[in-house]
Amino acid sequence: MKSTYLLPIGILLATLPAVAHHSSATGHDMTRPVTLRGVVTGVEWHNPHAIVHLDVKNQDGKVVNWLVALCNPGLMKRLGMAADAFKPGDQMTVDVWVARDGSPQADVRERSTLALPDGMKIVIPAGVFSWTGP
Repeated sequence: MKSTYLLPIGILLATLPAVAHHSSATGHDMTRPVTLRGVVTGVEWHNPHAIVHLDVKNQDGKVVNWLVALCNPGLMKRLGMAADAFKPGDQMTVDVWVARDGSPQADVRERSTLALPDGMKIVIPAGVFSWTGP
């Protein structure tokens, strides 16, 4: 009798991670690629995405602090980026999809190149926000 209930519960629990993840297209404008250039003000190295805070001057010369979601830290490490690759004060250029609501939030674009301060370049793979890795 107990196994009758355990199987459906097990199936439900196994599908929760797939439901929890999201597509960049839900909150970001995938028709408008943008390149942000600015100064790193902070880095958060935790799941589900590594985050870089970036001060970027807008067209009026006003500095706006952007939150840029990168890949998950495990993937970033496998691609060659360590947690301390960017430090506050470092210059950063990153290709992103910006938030649909106009807020200063963005996801890194797939197939774009992220240049690290040491000169190393990381290519962000396709399917990055749905890729679970080995």
